[in-house]
Amino acid sequence: MTCGTCNWWRRNKPGKPVRSHSCVQNHTGSARLMESVSGQIGVQELNSGGTHVEILEGDGDNTLISRLKTNLNLEMKKRFDKNHVVKNIGKHLRTLFMTKRLRTHQHSFSREKSQSRKRLSVLFPCKTRHGMSCAVDTAWEKRGFDTHTFFMSRAKYGKKVVKSVVCHRTCGTCYWWRRNKPGKPVRSHRCVQNHTGSARLMESVNGHIGVQELNSGGTPVEILEGDGDNTLISRLKTNLNLEMKKRFDKNHVVKNIGKHLRTLQSKKGLKLSVNAITHISKCVSYAFSKHQGDKVGLEDNLKAINPHNFGDHTLCQDRFCGYKRKPGEKYLHRSLSYKGPLKCDKLRERLATIMAPIIARSHQYSDLGSSQQCEHANRELPKVFPMENQKL
Repeated sequence: MTCGTCNWWRRNKPGKPVRSHSCVQNHTGSARLMESVSGQIGVQELNSGGTHVEILEGDGDNTLISRLKTNLNLEMKKRFDKNHVVKNIGKHLRTLFMTKRLRTHQHSFSREKSQSRKRLSVLFPCKTRHGMSCAVDTAWEKRGFDTHTFFMSRAKYGKKVVKSVVCHRTCGTCYWWRRNKPGKPVRSHRCVQNHTGSARLMESVNGHIGVQELNSGGTPVEILEGDGDNTLISRLKTNLNLEMKKRFDKNHVVKNIGKHLRTLQSKKGLKLSVNAITHISKCVSYAFSKHQGDKVGLEDNLKAINPHNFGDHTLCQDRFCGYKRKPGEKYLHRSLSYKGPLKCDKLRERLATIMAPIIARSHQYSDLGSSQQCEHANRELPKVFPMENQKL
């Protein structure tokens, strides 16, 4: 319908002749007329090439049929398209639904009533509406000084990206100009720097911005699923006066337990292999997965993990312990070294100190969230926008 080169030349260099180029503009009428013109050209070229068209399947528009009859003297048959017919019926139903008041057994709706509800909702907010639960996670780029924070819905709502916030500590153009041309003013550019504090502060700042924008957009957030950091919770309470609920992320909890076990491995006099660390972390992860919503069952299961790995099955249950299910057979710890239990008493005491705070917080771990969808989004972002394409 138009040529980009001609359009740019007329807009940026008015009065000057357009430079020589291959102009693609081949239609001067209205956009509505283009469909019938294109159809006439196609039918004419097919007929001249020996491929005669007799029936046209489409949306039922008579403009092309009348144009072919007038210009080419062709009597075309018309066949309606099923998808267009169903869409037209849907359009008529939607217009009927929006213009007239429809009363059914469940509800009655009208445009005037919806507008009055919007006006009244500002004065009388709904007391039964609650905020949504969002998984929040921040990722730092390996190269550069920027972060991406994603707010994502839960799995039952489709794991969709609700909000994304990008924070930059520095600008590449400003940094290059100060380093290579000190004392000279930086050339005009699109500066992306929007954070001046420390890198540790960026996560809570991004979360604060995201929650504030979601609340102002009419989508309040009530529960934050993450790594359990209280910095964002306290910032929201101080700046926005919002009392946020916190839900721990299962992946972060299991990773933190693995970190404590690996620090215990470096201690002298303690024999803790990599297989034992993996096995204990796996036992805790299984306990979290099996007892979601069951505080008492989770606490009993966590209390039995440490004695079970040392051969004491007094606290074990038949559900997860093979020694209790088959007491007459010799029980083997398949995931531990030499398929036998751990035997160091000092190690048992240190493991008990690690498991004690986890058991004490079993009521919080009985309702765990997941930020796996945020981790996936953070991994996919560099693939879509690699660093070599992010030139400022």
